[in-house]
Amino acid sequence: MNQNPVRFGTDGWRAVMGEDFTYENVRACAQAVAEHFTETQGQEK
Repeated sequence: MNQNPVRFGTDGWRAVMGEDFTYENVRACAQAVAEHFTETQGQEK
């Protein structure tokens, strides 16, 4: 499990580069966005 999970506030994702804003967290965020769009919009081409 990630020690520094992504947390969103009213102004978006606020984090310190290298501490909370890491490659691992960017990948997790991108995956979550992709899954959300797949579930809500389908995979139409």
